[in-house]
Amino acid sequence: MFAEPTINDFLDNIRWHLKKAGVDAGRTVAAIQAELASKGLLLSGRAVISIFDAVRKDFEGGINATLGELKRTIARTTLDRIQLRQMTIQCLENFAIEMKSLTKADQYRTLVGKLIDDRLREFDEYLSFAIRQFDTGFLDPPEPEVPSVNNSINIGTMTGSAVQQGSPSAAQTMQLGLKIDDAKAAAAAFEAAIQSIDLPISKKDEIVAELQTISAQLSKKSPSLTILREAGCSLRNVVEGITASAITPQLLAAAPMLWSALGLG
Repeated sequence: MFAEPTINDFLDNIRWHLKKAGVDAGRTVAAIQAELASKGLLLSGRAVISIFDAVRKDFEGGINATLGELKRTIARTTLDRIQLRQMTIQCLENFAIEMKSLTKADQYRTLVGKLIDDRLREFDEYLSFAIRQFDTGFLDPPEPEVPSVNNSINIGTMTGSAVQQGSPSAAQTMQLGLKIDDAKAAAAAFEAAIQSIDLPISKKDEIVAELQTISAQLSKKSPSLTILREAGCSLRNVVEGITASAITPQLLAAAPMLWSALGLG
């Protein structure tokens, strides 16, 4: 070990766990909505229950992973325990806000308002309960997977191709595969997220046009990766031009998922 860990190192780790939980929840919700929409059940009590249950699962998983990371850090470092706990709670409270936004509560409030309020309140109650149980020692979460940062290449499917380290004389050939279902789910989540943002008509038109291009390609048997990435890059440029005050937690979760699905990093 060549350096002492810092609070920022700890925060990077727990944010990694929480981001992973948020992305997983967003992907699952998009898949649920796409399936129910195909059956004409998008605006139904079944949709509310399915979405809330899915998000709640990843919510609880994110909390347990974060508390497990706190447990590991307390055991292996000399960082101040009180400060570690305070920073953890702040991150978990922000996480709760983000996850509640993924439930599409506003979309379904007019349908089953009381159920929505009750289920949202359960998120806060569970968070308070988990923290209390951890503090008393009754909750002893396992240490989670170690956050990974590497320079590996996630290809998906590769046939008859090779990947090698770049060098001045190296010739590289890489055929990238595309996970259609993941990309469709990510696009659906992004489209749902963008609906809640108040944007100028010109920007909305740009976004709709690029989304239509992406959807058209994803519906083909052999979509063009070049067209998909060009549309994705153009879409990302538009999103990056949106003022921070207009961006919602839902979009913050959905956008990276779409960029990743299109191979934009």
